[in-house]
Amino acid sequence: MYQPTGRLPQCQSDGTWSEPISCIPECGVVYPEGVEPLILHGTKVEAGQWPWAAAIFVRESDNTWKFRCGGTLVSDNAIITAAHCVWRRPVKDMFVVLGHLSRKLPTENRKDVIFKVKRIYLLPVYRHKVNKYNSNIAVLILKARLKLTKNILPACLPSNETAVYPYIMSIVSGWGVNENQELSQDLLYMKVPIVDVMKCLKNIQNNLIQFVSYTTFCAGYINGTTACKEDGGGGLLTQHNGKWVLQGVLSSFSHSCHQGSYSVYTKVELYTYWIKLIVNFENSKDVLESAETKINEIE
Repeated sequence: MYQPTGRLPQCQSDGTWSEPISCIPECGVVYPEGVEPLILHGTKVEAGQWPWAAAIFVRESDNTWKFRCGGTLVSDNAIITAAHCVWRRPVKDMFVVLGHLSRKLPTENRKDVIFKVKRIYLLPVYRHKVNKYNSNIAVLILKARLKLTKNILPACLPSNETAVYPYIMSIVSGWGVNENQELSQDLLYMKVPIVDVMKCLKNIQNNLIQFVSYTTFCAGYINGTTACKEDGGGGLLTQHNGKWVLQGVLSSFSHSCHQGSYSVYTKVELYTYWIKLIVNFENSKDVLESAETKINEIE
């Protein structure tokens, strides 16, 4: 579940390593391998099938906790979701659930699946308005690093080599509306194609056209097999060389689960550098804080 990072350290004559030994989580791998790969017309997910699928819960005004959006784990402390899911939400009124396939709120003693959020990163161009809806993406940094298991593993971030293009198949998962127009209690998934932008504009609902831009792409079928309400923030992934890559974040969709419309996803590849900067910055802060703690203990 982990792989080495950087150069291999050398054993020096004084018995110390030339540089620290560290590992990073291996991304995009499902254990056991070979799992058969809205959600409207979706299939129920089995344990460990999509281990990066996250559920984001928020505190309501009546002090109850409610499922808000989906998300995708991309490192041992970072979740990618849509900006609209966490807009003006304080971290104290939010937590993330991983490795739990039900939308039902886990019991408080399930510390192995409930994780608090330390920080939220949004891009300044996103303003939660119709004409300021580009860059509908957010990074959530968890308070504690995760202990990775076969049920909690990160997806890979995209690169130029893994770019999406029309007609390739992808996987989306979520706790949205099922074929009976009811909120699903279980995590569902489905296979959907990436759609050419011109085809999308011809078949998408009029109120969604404004969200189609160079920072987004469309996916789904117009027969109703598509992401739907409460799937927002969830990830769209494609497989490359045996690894699952996060390509899109569900941004805009038909709230009526209209069967003649595609869904719009934020194109994650455009934000990979930004995401990596945040993750590396947070990792550096953790190292400094750990070093300061050790120094204080010595003193």
